Amino acid sequence: MKFTISRFGTDLEAQVSWAEQNVNLITEIIIIAANEIDDAGYEYSDRLLALNKPTTIIVGSIKQDNPNLNKFPNVIYWPTYWLTETFIRLSQPQNKKVNEPLCLFIDKPNDIKNFDKLYIIMNKAPKYHRALFMDLLYKEDMFKDGYLIYRELSAYKFKYWQQEVLLLDQKDSSQLFNQEIVPSEYNKAMFQIVPETHENFFFLTEKTSIPLFFEKPFVVVGCKNFHKHLSELGFKLYDELFDYSFDSIEDINTRYETLVKSIKTISINFDLNCLRNKLNFNKKVAINLATNIKNFPTVWNEIASNRNLHLAPNPFFTNMHIKNETV
Repeated sequence: MKFTISRFGTDLEAQVSWAEQNVNLITEIIIIAANEIDDAGYEYSDRLLALNKPTTIIVGSIKQDNPNLNKFPNVIYWPTYWLTETFIRLSQPQNKKVNEPLCLFIDKPNDIKNFDKLYIIMNKAPKYHRALFMDLLYKEDMFKDGYLIYRELSAYKFKYWQQEVLLLDQKDSSQLFNQEIVPSEYNKAMFQIVPETHENFFFLTEKTSIPLFFEKPFVVVGCKNFHKHLSELGFKLYDELFDYSFDSIEDINTRYETLVKSIKTISINFDLNCLRNKLNFNKKVAINLATNIKNFPTVWNEIASNRNLHLAPNPFFTNMHIKNETV
């Protein structure tokens, strides 16, 4: 039998203990970690690997030099997993109820809106690279040019900004930590600055997925060559608006300083209509990658067909929802 387990499933101790006691029944082990970039923090991997069975892990990234994955004999990379997950979440009625009155749709084109600020940036977890970028924005006197969310204070030693919690219209606790519900100010900004999850690895999450589905220009605060990797996935860059020369800079401080200074040169009078075709193209690419199960790992589809309902994320639920929501 194939023993399948999710790193975010329920009763993990009981599942792993069962595998240890019934190892002779197991022919293969599959670990679902598609909504993560690697195996960091998953406490059961060593015990599963000790069973000496062919072991596969599914992760939501491109193939890259990630030491946390080196111990696995077989790694399946699914870099567009979060496009699928975000598409599902944005399709849920409670999220559409808030987003669609803002004229933000995932199932039809979005019009270019009138705006009064250059950018919007939304930070939740207070990670080093996000705090660094906020500090640099403040250094360049750019807070006044954007809508800023900074939900949690950081241990980062700020040089320029006296950090404080910044919220927009999302003061309702039911919306505060729902990343698929955007604030009303979202439409009032020309473009989005996306502070991604990792500064060292390419990991396309819901943070980047949202402006792709909502047809909003964006630039990512992330790892070196993040935008290059986006291009390799089939997306078109908004080089009419952004100077992407920062993307290939190795040093994170220099990379982010260069990005902030280039953003500072963008005029609020820039005509976004010249990006209309690219915005629509990228949305179509995102929807195709999110909803075409031929893009999903074969083993994922096999698990879905077997209805392993105890898993989280649940392949069966994901595939059934995608078939119902495909546009």
